[in-house]
Amino acid sequence: MWAVDLPAGQLLSPALATERLVVVSGQALVGLRLGPGEFPVAGLRPGDAVMVVEAAAQQGEEASVLVDAAVVDSVAVLDDQGAAAARLVTLSVPAEAAAAVANAGSAGRASIAVVRQ
Repeated sequence: MWAVDLPAGQLLSPALATERLVVVSGQALVGLRLGPGEFPVAGLRPGDAVMVVEAAAQQGEEASVLVDAAVVDSVAVLDDQGAAAARLVTLSVPAEAAAAVANAGSAGRASIAVVRQ
């Protein structure tokens, strides 16, 4: 499995691959497909602390915070639309929040905001 995204022309080395995902005890890795407006455009990177927010399912409801401080594990750009390109963001979240985060993501109601730790 590739440990990082590989740009075109990148020379391959064993350091760029990993045998398995590393997950810290009590955490889960959750992937979110995020479109423009659902993530901060300016330089989201692995290691960034983010808040995961679920948009209201119906008009009149409030948005809710699913995770106060998740950690970005990886970011992959999904197309060549520049800053407006969708991203696949893998987050390390508390295991007990993984189902809610995955559910919000699959419903298209998840977004993230960078927070300071």
